Amino acid sequence: MIRSVAVAAGRFWTDTDLPNQVEDLKTLLSGIVGKESVSNAGIVCEQHGRDEGPSMPSPADLVIWPKTTEEVSEVAKLLFAKNVAMIPFGTGTGLESGVCAVQGGVSIDLSKMDQITAFNPEDFDITVQPGITRQMLNHHLKDYGLWFPV
Repeated sequence: MIRSVAVAAGRFWTDTDLPNQVEDLKTLLSGIVGKESVSNAGIVCEQHGRDEGPSMPSPADLVIWPKTTEEVSEVAKLLFAKNVAMIPFGTGTGLESGVCAVQGGVSIDLSKMDQITAFNPEDFDITVQPGITRQMLNHHLKDYGLWFPV
């Protein structure tokens, strides 16, 4: 969210009316990714505000699940215009606290973007969306005698 010198719940906000700011942003984001793809449930925000590292969770204010590159682009434009932090979330297996929303913001969970968009086995070339996991990729590659090792 937008920051200033007013402190609310350990975060810096321009306006102390945080619940209204989050609800307004939730409505705008729902118009882009759909109502079912936006959440401000406490447990969901906490899950997306931590990784496998030792840091304490730093929850996002909202979590969204875009399904297309176009949705991500529209979300990025909106959040930039509103001066709201974007925090990309993959699988949450990092160790560096890169998914922690230290000053709030919107966690963008890319797990629904899980398609292989191009595959050329002869050249060992594959293009995937960011939500593809190594396990999903290997499931697809096995029929070609290929795999993606760790």
